Amino acid sequence: MDKVIRFAIVTTIMPRRDARTHKWRPPHAFRMMAREAAKLGMTPILAHPDHFQWEKKRVTGWVGKAVGTPQEQWTRQTLPLPHVVYENVFVHLAVQGRANTIRRKCRLLGIPLFNPIVGGKLSVNRVLAKHAETRKYIPATRYVRQMDDIFAYLNRFATVYVKPNGGYGGRGVTRVTKQQDGTYRVKVDRLQGKRVHVNRRMSQQELRHWIRRTLGDRLIVQQGLPLIQVNGGQVDFRVVVQRGEQGHWKLIGIIPKIASRGGAVTNIVAGGRKATLSWIRERGRKNGKQIPLASLEQAAIEIARLWSKRQPTLGIVGFDMGIDVNGKVWMIEMNPKPARSLLSAGMRRKSYRAIAGFAHFLATKG
Repeated sequence: MDKVIRFAIVTTIMPRRDARTHKWRPPHAFRMMAREAAKLGMTPILAHPDHFQWEKKRVTGWVGKAVGTPQEQWTRQTLPLPHVVYENVFVHLAVQGRANTIRRKCRLLGIPLFNPIVGGKLSVNRVLAKHAETRKYIPATRYVRQMDDIFAYLNRFATVYVKPNGGYGGRGVTRVTKQQDGTYRVKVDRLQGKRVHVNRRMSQQELRHWIRRTLGDRLIVQQGLPLIQVNGGQVDFRVVVQRGEQGHWKLIGIIPKIASRGGAVTNIVAGGRKATLSWIRERGRKNGKQIPLASLEQAAIEIARLWSKRQPTLGIVGFDMGIDVNGKVWMIEMNPKPARSLLSAGMRRKSYRAIAGFAHFLATKG
């Protein structure tokens, strides 16, 4: 390996010229990642996924010097291929395939890249349900091969969630509750990328037709959980864990999220809101409930450790975890590209250090 480790942060967001200083600057998050990487002796390169010249084994990107000081300067340079890559392309662009080439080329050339693609919700749950240490956190989940699969779950659990297997951002997540009169209460907060407010009672025939017409195929059905609530909105927790310079998993932060009153999901883009831990704990104390933060952290670390044995370049996970009314911890969803917007400033600083540290770990020890 060359003396200096080249660390590529791959994104479609490139630096812009500051109107006041006329200097080129990338977004704050990438500047801070670059600063942490430089502290570890690495050369950080901010690179667009289309700017890799694989045949010539080089990349053109932005390199920062003296980041975070008055002398900070970013210049566009062409360098040999990086030793390690952090693929940070937006989720919706990655779903469209914008990161496929860089993932394939890095695999062929033996360049470690994080984070790996972990698969759909169902495949994740199936793997975790096979292991004794993680099985207890996983709600019952199955692929919808026919409509009767949904109604079999409704007979078993009364409330279920029907959701796209590969969806994100709360899109299409539908809560269905069986009523005493045999009808079904259907609630949805986000469809086709737009916030909606579906709250309808349907017959079984109407529900079957609505799911086919509105949600399409490639669906899963999942056990509904009696999660704790605040002001009529369900609460879950984004638990972010990362690996650092030694490759060990550690907690970055826990962020409570609250659904709108009666809402189906807690996603901010679907009408949910985030809260502080101190506020949610105080609300819990007033209602005689304790929030088991240590259990949330333990569950997240256990799942992350197990998964990183399958995929050794996994270095960042944002779990959506719930606590039911009996205090039991559940893992609702595993997100290898958790949004930084949910994190506090202190959590973000920890995250940037961990990203740079894990890149160094992969390049030297991984």
